[in-house]
Amino acid sequence: MKRKTFKGKKSGEPLFPEPRQKIIYGLLLSALLLSVVRFIILPDILREEKPFELTRSDKDNIKLYVQKSFREFLLHEQRQINRGDYIEVQIPRKLNFLQLYSSISRNLKSIKDGFVSCEETPNNIFVIKVGKKNVTAYKYIFKSRAPVGYVAIIIDDFGYVYDDLVKNFLRFRYPLTISIIPGLLKSKAIAREASLLSKEVLVHMPMEPLHAVYRDNGFMLLTSQNNSKIRMRIQSAFSLLPNAVGMNNHQGSKATINEKMMKVVLGEINNLNKFFIDSNTNNQSIAYKVARKMRVPAAANKLFIDAKDDVDFMQGQIQRIVNMAIKGENVIAIGHVRKDTYRILIENMPDLEEKGIEFVYVSELVN
Repeated sequence: MKRKTFKGKKSGEPLFPEPRQKIIYGLLLSALLLSVVRFIILPDILREEKPFELTRSDKDNIKLYVQKSFREFLLHEQRQINRGDYIEVQIPRKLNFLQLYSSISRNLKSIKDGFVSCEETPNNIFVIKVGKKNVTAYKYIFKSRAPVGYVAIIIDDFGYVYDDLVKNFLRFRYPLTISIIPGLLKSKAIAREASLLSKEVLVHMPMEPLHAVYRDNGFMLLTSQNNSKIRMRIQSAFSLLPNAVGMNNHQGSKATINEKMMKVVLGEINNLNKFFIDSNTNNQSIAYKVARKMRVPAAANKLFIDAKDDVDFMQGQIQRIVNMAIKGENVIAIGHVRKDTYRILIENMPDLEEKGIEFVYVSELVN
């Protein structure tokens, strides 16, 4: 019996007969689909979508960036009250809320998926929510309260000239108390102009210094003078500057440590229904303490803005004013008729006002 020789498949012939081939391909496709369903589609269907939750680290980061904006606008911890569901933030009436909101938005961009939203209630209360991926971390409610602090700026040494710099100070749009030395060439003219521009005026009364050179122009108060002469010179100064509401000392480091003399000076100021500002040209000055004992309206200078005629120094003094104000102190500061002093004030006062520091005339801070 002859065996049949297997000749193999011809090129192009299917491995299996056509009906079987369809069955096998169908099974392979079914297996592939089952794998896709089992390992890819089904787990996604069965897996429950967990809601996003903020971690403690998320909340700390969000709070860090919000507090950065609050510090920029002088809204320190004492102005933030935790009410449980929200934090009440007490903002000054003049604070620029739009700038505060912009600052918070800008800072939160540093957090991936961070967000901030704002709404205003019918009674003009602002509500800000901050968080991540639309999950709120903190809710802040902003309510108007008193200013961050009150600051009065006195500008000394008017009277020598009446130039453009003097005019700039007189036309300054923020309250500046103008202190004029009596008896100088331009003293009366500056006083009149200050009155027309509704600026507050002080008599910048020359008083005896300890070591500095001085010139007596008929108004200098000296420790060697008798009581009548001291009173007469004070009366003359206010007669020449009738719109002056009070007095502060020019020089006077020797006069203001002399209790006997200061009692005479303060007694006359009280008789004239005026007040006294101790310029504090001597850190041993007793003028303010004596005024308190005598119940004479008075206050004391906290710092000289331009004790050094240096822009960096002046900028540092402005920061000292801010630091005192946010602690709740009423701050009186003195500057002089100088170009850099004017520039420092014009650059800083608008920004500080928008952050909640209220500038007032010195009479408002007299006790």
